[in-house]
Amino acid sequence: MGSRSNGRAVPDWQFPGKLPPAIKGLEGKRSLVGTYFRSGIAIVLMLLAAMACFVAGIFLPFTSVTKLWLFQNQISVYRGLIILWQAGELFLFLILFVFTICFPLVKLTAMLTFVVG
Repeated sequence: MGSRSNGRAVPDWQFPGKLPPAIKGLEGKRSLVGTYFRSGIAIVLMLLAAMACFVAGIFLPFTSVTKLWLFQNQISVYRGLIILWQAGELFLFLILFVFTICFPLVKLTAMLTFVVG
């Protein structure tokens, strides 16, 4: 334990400039790109390609329905979410939004942040 504040012991890492014990081991570590430049650049390029494919997958149609060879409907994830929102199906909208847009976007962003650092 560190200093005392108002009679209570306060851990050292709660003071400015101090790191929590779990993060202390990461002090002075470089990012993956800084450590392994060529491999890091390849991983960054693959993650950027994955991000581009993710965005394309959200907006491009994933199914096409033809009715009587005259009418054709193409549905994308984005359009499906808009339809659910307009229909008032908020529970389905939220489930699909979280699992098809939020989680993958957060995962790709976190991986890119970890690699680039």
